Amino acid sequence: MIKNRILKYSLIFGGLAAVACVLVGLIQYYGLGKSPFGKYKVPALGINLIFIFFAVWYYRRENGGYLSFSSGFSVGFLTNFFGSLLTGILFFLFVLVDNRPLVLWQKENMTNAQKIYNDEKDPKRKEDYKTLIENANLEIKPIYVFFDEVVKKQYVIIGIALIGMVLRRRNPAE
Repeated sequence: MIKNRILKYSLIFGGLAAVACVLVGLIQYYGLGKSPFGKYKVPALGINLIFIFFAVWYYRRENGGYLSFSSGFSVGFLTNFFGSLLTGILFFLFVLVDNRPLVLWQKENMTNAQKIYNDEKDPKRKEDYKTLIENANLEIKPIYVFFDEVVKKQYVIIGIALIGMVLRRRNPAE
């Protein structure tokens, strides 16, 4: 029974997080002219943390006010996993239809790499940055967007652990 509630809340809040991340990404792209990928993914990480917090809080509320660390971590981890998986799928489908965000992301990467290269004074390190520029110039494939979403959002696990510890409340009968 408890496992089903964990899965239920994780799917609901993960789905809501994915929708919010995609909406923010579309606003960034169409409203601000920025690629929703790369360094502009930071708001999406914050969105995931917010939805993880509410998923864990809601689970605790529905569990009579009690939350073990393992339950909190499970709800948080699965919320983040489902949210990032769904976001990755939606962005993957989006860039299959319209690859302009990928082209913009590549241009942003190239501009950033060139700026780092130009600002570097050490000749030895400048050679290393040439590789960075070469990599930034490679074509970005749509499948990379999916993996980028799923993998980078797993860094939120640190926040999940903190949220689980903050909201944890032991059952007085234990």
